[in-house]
Amino acid sequence: MSYLFIDSTYLLTVGLLDSSCKWVETRHLDSTKSASAIHTTINQLLTKNSCKLDSLSGVIYVSGPGSYTGLRVSTLISELLDWQGIQKYSYHQMDLAKFYHPNSGMWLSKAFKGEIFYSYWKDGGECVSGICAENELSLFYVERGRPPLFTHGAKFELEADEICDIDSLLDDDCSSFFTTLVEKTVNKPILYYRAADKDFKKSLIY
Repeated sequence: MSYLFIDSTYLLTVGLLDSSCKWVETRHLDSTKSASAIHTTINQLLTKNSCKLDSLSGVIYVSGPGSYTGLRVSTLISELLDWQGIQKYSYHQMDLAKFYHPNSGMWLSKAFKGEIFYSYWKDGGECVSGICAENELSLFYVERGRPPLFTHGAKFELEADEICDIDSLLDDDCSSFFTTLVEKTVNKPILYYRAADKDFKKSLIY
């Protein structure tokens, strides 16, 4: 009884979780060409750990935020496994950050085209998400009280008291988060930086 983990929102992370939702192994690929590597990586991971695809209890994947190109990789794999009767679970990057930092925080990701995708929460409330211009980010961040900052590989020149890369949360024991995900059968919809028809158009900010 184990779970496959896939995150292609930024680069590519593939992992295997045991029945207690604790990491067996993770693999981080420092490449943006996740589509060409994901099948081989999953096969190698399962083979090394003597795990067959049809014995998986489920697949957990990150369903955003991200670009259309990045998210389609993990989405297609998860859909294929779902069609084979393997339960799928999904969450958004800020869900993980908020789980361990429920009071306040802000998730930031470079959404290309000189734009930043943000999602922030305060006093345990719901996340407020959107897009802002990169050259307006500093003021935007200060106006929201400089909450703890969460990113995924991107660097931001902000005067933040606390900055955390999401991979550091994943590398820790995330069993409580994943267990909650599985118990509640969480399946968050795909969250793109922008609508698909806008993702391939030039930004209107400039």
